[in-house]
Amino acid sequence: MTRILIVDDEPAIRTTTQKILQRDGYETTVAANAADALAALETGDIDLLLSDIIMPGMDGVALMARALELRPELKVIQ
Repeated sequence: MTRILIVDDEPAIRTTTQKILQRDGYETTVAANAADALAALETGDIDLLLSDIIMPGMDGVALMARALELRPELKVIQ
């Protein structure tokens, strides 16, 4: 099963996205910011990173670059 990490600073978007993906059979993990997302990537079995671009602190582009350094095989959607 594909495990998706959803990263968005807006709680309503995170929750809605998670519900839709879970309904369609995906396992999901959510993060409210890049730091939490990187922690999840270091400890969890994640196949796909689905990230917002504009976030406080580290933006989605920087998150993607760092995530791919940690996990080069990771698929990313921004």
